[in-house]
Amino acid sequence: MSVFNSLPPKINQIHLIAWLKENYLFLSKKSISLKPFNSERDKNFLININLKKKYVLKISNFEESKELLKLQDYVLSELSKRSSLNKCIPKKVHSSIKTYSDLNNRKCCVRILTFIDGKMYALVKHNASL
Repeated sequence: MSVFNSLPPKINQIHLIAWLKENYLFLSKKSISLKPFNSERDKNFLININLKKKYVLKISNFEESKELLKLQDYVLSELSKRSSLNKCIPKKVHSSIKTYSDLNNRKCCVRILTFIDGKMYALVKHNASL
């Protein structure tokens, strides 16, 4: 089986919030809510802290390679060093990739990134300058 034909993680949001508070100190004593984002093979959520601060929670498909996720983190870190891209590249909030067990007891990698407010590319009116 591959990441492209395996089902995305199955998540109970109440359990996930408790797990997040237990595993990330900056979330431990905060009021947080989760809003799901569309995703094909992963589970992604907007984390809203006290209705003010926002982050992106990425729970990868259990078939996803941890090495590939580390590479993605590295690329994000390198791109964010460029002043021309600094405002449009999310920054890694997590210090290491953690593992979360979904409702089917599959081990899924978890990462947290900064949230960048804006319109989804698919929803923006396209023109030649874009």
